[in-house]
Amino acid sequence: MNKVIREYINDIDSVSLNTLIDLSQGSLGIALRFNKSDAISIYNTILDVIINLPNSNFKNINDIATEFTIIKNNELLFIIESIMQQFYLKLLKSIVIVDYSYVNNVLKKENIALETLKKYLSADQVYNLWSNFERKIYNIRTLNIDLKQTLIDTFIDIKVAINVEDIKF
Repeated sequence: MNKVIREYINDIDSVSLNTLIDLSQGSLGIALRFNKSDAISIYNTILDVIINLPNSNFKNINDIATEFTIIKNNELLFIIESIMQQFYLKLLKSIVIVDYSYVNNVLKKENIALETLKKYLSADQVYNLWSNFERKIYNIRTLNIDLKQTLIDTFIDIKVAINVEDIKF
């Protein structure tokens, strides 16, 4: 897969290449879509938000969601949906499976985000967060609900679930 992607994407470093392969779950077409849409940057921003959720407030969450909605990217919903689905699945695995050492070290930030939430959440909570996220994505698609508000709600749902402190507005 590395060689094939390198044929289509010039000047990609090995960390970005491995991240792209992981995010696309080995799909060349999705990897190319993600590369064209700067999905790695979006992925890193989402991980930063998750890592910092225990110390964040509503203003931080709102500012990040606003930054996402400013992005002029037709693929944004697809990217966020894909990233969050994979993240919730990996989080569930990291909670349920004790030995999670098989995760590639290239994804260190993701591991930090997983470990951050793993301290606070049960598998049932993650499943509920994931289900709520899926419902929100469905509502965006069918009811034309605002992506910014969905991102705010998603991050607040996680923040409330980890129950670190009250959300200050």
